[in-house]
Amino acid sequence: MRDVSVSLKQACSALPKGHMIKLPELGLLDAMNSLQMFDPKMDTGLLHGLPELPFDPAADLSADEVCWIMDEMMATELAWYRGSSLSQTVYTSLHFHNPGETAPTTPVTSTLRAYVLAYCKTIDLAYTELSKGHIYDGEDCWLDHYGLPVQLSDSVGDINHILDLAIEEADVEGLAPLAHRLSFRKGLLNAFAKHTGSDPEFDHGYDYSLLEWLATAIAPVEASSRARSSFDTRMLSHLRQNMPLPTVAIPSHSETWKAMQSINTRLKALDALLSTSNPMDWECALRGHAWIAEDLPILRSMFKVSASYRFELMQTALCPPRGVDPPVATDDIVASTLSAEPNVMDRLESSLPSEQLRQYLVWKDLVRGYTVATFTTPLMNRSRQRRSYLSLAHSWNERAALAERFDVSVAASLHVLRLDCLLEAATAAKALNLISPDEESAAWWWIERITSTRCSLAPPMTWRTLWSESWRSVATAMRLLIALAPISAAITSRENFQLRYKWERKQPIYPASGKLFSALRPSYWEFCRAQAQSSQASASRDIADSLGRQ
Repeated sequence: MRDVSVSLKQACSALPKGHMIKLPELGLLDAMNSLQMFDPKMDTGLLHGLPELPFDPAADLSADEVCWIMDEMMATELAWYRGSSLSQTVYTSLHFHNPGETAPTTPVTSTLRAYVLAYCKTIDLAYTELSKGHIYDGEDCWLDHYGLPVQLSDSVGDINHILDLAIEEADVEGLAPLAHRLSFRKGLLNAFAKHTGSDPEFDHGYDYSLLEWLATAIAPVEASSRARSSFDTRMLSHLRQNMPLPTVAIPSHSETWKAMQSINTRLKALDALLSTSNPMDWECALRGHAWIAEDLPILRSMFKVSASYRFELMQTALCPPRGVDPPVATDDIVASTLSAEPNVMDRLESSLPSEQLRQYLVWKDLVRGYTVATFTTPLMNRSRQRRSYLSLAHSWNERAALAERFDVSVAASLHVLRLDCLLEAATAAKALNLISPDEESAAWWWIERITSTRCSLAPPMTWRTLWSESWRSVATAMRLLIALAPISAAITSRENFQLRYKWERKQPIYPASGKLFSALRPSYWEFCRAQAQSSQASASRDIADSLGRQ
């Protein structure tokens, strides 16, 4: 084959920058479907990253080489959990595509075969969990399997039996590093099996303390050419022709084991949460996800499944985890959320006249659903959280307007819950950098209005009340600072203000009879008056400071 690279570059050197030579019939669609030469993601002719040795599934590997292969497989697994595609991560492991090809001829290869089978089963369980719809494909994870099989027919119990034999053999042969890695993989597999609801008849026995010790005790090893040949970084070129994926960085082995230690901690917390029926414990645990910046989608999905079961929204076909108490009554969760007496729903139902009872029952079912949705919204990614809170705030406004016909105290609680959702949406907008300098003053004014209105409804002293009062103090201080040192000289227009707060300004479908409560809505003219008062206060302070200096 003749290399024409030099001739091609010389011929192209006369072309102006950004120009190209094409046939007259080459259209835009053809150009979009074409391959970009010299791009490693699209041009398979670039043989970068080729292993030095060919892959041999029957190779007689050393213990250190197998340890490195296990750690690298776990690193690719972690990269997939973090949102990369299977073709860039898990599929690069050639052992994954050949789980039964490794011949158990020696204790070392026996441990590798057992590990590969457990690894494939873990990926199977994780893929099934991510496919349940509690997280979002394309946002939180990448579920395209490119037509390759992901499921493994072997049961968790059968693979545990294989792992036990391999661990026992490794201990007898003095292969402690291999035995430790197999033990950790076994614990992770059983934890996933328990919290994904698969194989309910199997007793998923594992020790979180042991897993934590293993994650800290295992030391990474160096790679050899023969170990690296077990991975093919060009797998993406075999599966995708065009539209390359974003570049992925496979974490180091040290980073991987630290991340696995965090996963073990989260699974331990979920296991402890399943043993409690206190709605406050569940609410605090679920809201904690909102402040965990890198909580993996697989963990958020497991928490969502457990929360749905506990809140009586899980399908009856899913068996509850072994040793878990019966589900928490949704009415108790509603009462806790509304800060009302436990039997508030039953009391209302028994006190209403027959002509209002049917309307109330529909309202109660909606309140139950929105309560669980509010509970589990922190399990979404941050952008989804903001949009969900805005939608829930409007829904709570509708439910509160209708509740004014049934009970004034319940209606007030629903208005407070709406304000909590508005506050979460407003603070999420700040965290997502959606507020420009021109909108900074309006954003803090809106947070101050939300928290002040919530305080005026005199809710009971809960952690949500303290959270709201804290943000009220912050918003008041920020407005004073902006008045003293403006961030931007631009004036927010009425059109931009209404566009920014279009969701918050939506009116409920059901008008309140008597309008006992006036739901808070952002008003442009109220904001202008507040700005004028802040400017006057700032000017008065400047005059007072000048007189004081004289």
